[in-house]
Amino acid sequence: MRKLFTALVALSSVAVAWGGEAGGAGAEAKARLQFITRVRVLLDRGRQFPISSSGSALYVRPSEKADWLAFPNTVTLKPDGDGIALHGAWGTTRFLGPITLRAGGTPDVPLVSGARRFAGAIRAHRSGDKITLVNILPLEDYVAATVGAEMPASWELEALKAQAVLSRTFALNRLSRPRARTYDLVATVSDQAYAGVTRLSPRAREATRVTLGEYLAVTGRPILAHFHARCGGATTPGLAVWGHGLSFPGARCSYCLSHPARWDAAFPIATFRNIFNIPMDGRLGLEFTREPVSRRTLWARTGTVSVRLETLRRLLGPSVLKSGRLVEVEQQGDKVVVRGEGHGHGVGMCQWGANDLARRGAGYREILGRFFAGATLTGGGKREGIAQLDLSAPTELF
Repeated sequence: MRKLFTALVALSSVAVAWGGEAGGAGAEAKARLQFITRVRVLLDRGRQFPISSSGSALYVRPSEKADWLAFPNTVTLKPDGDGIALHGAWGTTRFLGPITLRAGGTPDVPLVSGARRFAGAIRAHRSGDKITLVNILPLEDYVAATVGAEMPASWELEALKAQAVLSRTFALNRLSRPRARTYDLVATVSDQAYAGVTRLSPRAREATRVTLGEYLAVTGRPILAHFHARCGGATTPGLAVWGHGLSFPGARCSYCLSHPARWDAAFPIATFRNIFNIPMDGRLGLEFTREPVSRRTLWARTGTVSVRLETLRRLLGPSVLKSGRLVEVEQQGDKVVVRGEGHGHGVGMCQWGANDLARRGAGYREILGRFFAGATLTGGGKREGIAQLDLSAPTELF
């Protein structure tokens, strides 16, 4: 990551000339920024991966100082001793350390792994007896891909623009505090949904292009910009959900008030007893409070056990316990029945609400202001843009 920080600092002199210009030096700085700022996304871990190039060949480099080696455009990666073996029609080639793979041809030719296609390069390294794949690509390519994965291409362009700003903001925050030494983000909703260019659309690219370089900041640093599908009627401050970090106020959502997306789920009482270590011979009672909105209390005769709802969602499965907005919890015989509204943790931007605001004429700046009151939209032509941002100090604002 030191190289990334150095590259960003080196751009600061260009950023001074950037200063809001629509073309010339400003446009050149933005274009250079896209390729200098790169993200590393964890794709998968496993014992075998087919990798192919959409171009004429597949290129492999065993180290940063080594030359690129050309291979036929389809190989299979497997662990081999302490290293990695490439298997193909020609036979087997073994490498002792991590390797980087890229497609031959023009820069926008993707790599293919299974049913997914990826821009940039793929870094493969050993993790115990498995291989870990990490996609390394320009920030703006990653942003466009996450917009395509997080929102339908048919939605309003202003909503897609708001999503692009949030996806970029989230990635920049993660760059300041990577998840691991070898990658910055994961390709799941634990960070942001990412499937490479597989779900990339022209409208997602347009939303990313128009907002190039823009991010939400507090005290000049990118926030941990959360978003979710449907809030159920109002968003929730992050502090109430996770119990730590600074927090933006909740916002009422007229779309979800009219379309709350109600759901219900039933669980065996034994599931709750096992999760919270409640004695089988103790009476299980249920109690939930409104403040903070994300805390519910499960109690047995021997005492009270308190649990944060997001922890419960993680343990039971977020696809089952679909949101943190509970309407009713009751015991029915040997089952616990939970009813709720919305989809997701409820923090930050409500995506369905954002699309409704855009449909009614709101621009992406207004949409972001609705859900992130107090944050500043910066970058994208301002002198305090990304190129001058200090990413060396971690920050967490939710």
